[in-house]
Amino acid sequence: MMIEQVFARQNATLRVRITVKMLISLVIVVLAVVLPQLVHLALGAPGGVQLLPMYLPILLCGCLLGWKWGLGVGILSPVFSFAITSLAGNPMPAALKEAVKTQTERVNCQMKCNTFCSSLFHKSSAVW
Repeated sequence: MMIEQVFARQNATLRVRITVKMLISLVIVVLAVVLPQLVHLALGAPGGVQLLPMYLPILLCGCLLGWKWGLGVGILSPVFSFAITSLAGNPMPAALKEAVKTQTERVNCQMKCNTFCSSLFHKSSAVW
């Protein structure tokens, strides 16, 4: 409850305390939704299962704001994550599929270009 110590030093009113805690909780919920998507994008599904990145912001919230706010963020984060990914038609698998497709097309184009260039500049058109 590190934020409570700051509030005590500043003699903050209850309204300011709740407003600041709500804003911090909102940022942490957004981080708990975005961080797993980024980890899955960078490391794939095994990296996400191994690191469990959704729980890191929730633990941070529990340390900063206390167990009650951490519990609230811990309940809301998976709900919002599910809502965003399922209502949007599960964008991450589609994005990963597009990324793989783009890279595959790039490699195929590069191989065709190499084959064409080697046939122009070399007498034998063998490609290794």
